Amino acid sequence: MLENRLATRLEEGIDVTVSLISRKKNLSKEKVMYNSIKDFSASGVSIQTNVLFPVGTLLNVKFTLKSLREKINAIGKVKWVSVIVEDKYYEMGVEFVNASTYALKRIDEYISWKKKNEKPKSALSILINKRLIQE
Repeated sequence: MLENRLATRLEEGIDVTVSLISRKKNLSKEKVMYNSIKDFSASGVSIQTNVLFPVGTLLNVKFTLKSLREKINAIGKVKWVSVIVEDKYYEMGVEFVNASTYALKRIDEYISWKKKNEKPKSALSILINKRLIQE
């Protein structure tokens, strides 16, 4: 399957705080904690969460880039949702719709730096990861 990504993504588990901006039916207005970013880019994030947010929901997304300790704050729109465990755990794609140019530049620079300095994966680890994904 060909992906239409706008920017290079980095798989790195990062804690994230998400708070609701747009009010939808049956959603609490309180902050949702204990979320985790699966991967991210300068165009958006993939978030694993315990709350089902409908497509189109506006969220305030806050996280810190690990190595830089750089705080990122952006407004994003839920573009897609996937159920991981029915009524318990979800993954959602959130596209940044309002973030500072500085924040987006820092994300892009961080990803470039991490990709440049990451160790190549061994053939064995690639095969193990493929098998785990398929199971």
